[in-house]
Amino acid sequence: IDQGLVGKTVKEIQKTNPEVLNNIEDFTLPVTLLRCDYLRTDHIEYIFTIFRRLNTGGLKLTNQEIRNAIFSGPFNDLLKKCNDMKAWKELIRKTTGQKNKDDRFRSIEIVLKFFAFYDRLSGFKKGLSGYLNDYMKDSRFLQNDSLEKKEELFVKTINFALTNLYARKPTNKLNGATFEAVLHGIAKNIESLENLAAKSKQATVIRQYRNLLRQESFSTEALSEGLYKKQKVIERFSLSESYFAKRL
Repeated sequence: IDQGLVGKTVKEIQKTNPEVLNNIEDFTLPVTLLRCDYLRTDHIEYIFTIFRRLNTGGLKLTNQEIRNAIFSGPFNDLLKKCNDMKAWKELIRKTTGQKNKDDRFRSIEIVLKFFAFYDRLSGFKKGLSGYLNDYMKDSRFLQNDSLEKKEELFVKTINFALTNLYARKPTNKLNGATFEAVLHGIAKNIESLENLAAKSKQATVIRQYRNLLRQESFSTEALSEGLYKKQKVIERFSLSESYFAKRL
């Protein structure tokens, strides 16, 4: 910031710019230490609420930015790694038109939802934020073998979608809720879908996909509000899972 200080040691700054060190030494930096027992759900909710309230005066943190601060660890690192994958960025751009550059962790939250719904769809309850908080808390310190399996599933799913469904740029952009459900259906049927693709039966996969999007749950009206009501979530994801399992 101050080019006059570039490359100088502390001793050199002390000789040439003593006022800089004086300002630093006189500066007061308030620090609040929050103690949290991560085994207690009420503590997690409390910390999450504090983060939200502390950011009401400036640029508010997104929910995923808060999770990034609270639930740092191996699983959080995996989410970032997945989000940085070239194939993922391309898929996001092609399907939703979203450029996940400086999107303040929103695309990372999509990755989180991918894993959470894959593992715990039946356990989804009212309130997406709390549901994702609980999943991140429980997954925070997963072992390497579990992390590797998750990464492998994510890579296979993304590559399959790119190669077989979105090799070309879709004419119409997908709603985020639709995009998440499609990924879920692919992931839950990835082995059988890969076998179809290996047999040059991509047309079957495309028919499955198109028939899925024709369902009422994916209509403009159904996706206009209440996207994460329990009934709608379970219905969308279950439909996607079943349609990609069909052999038409």
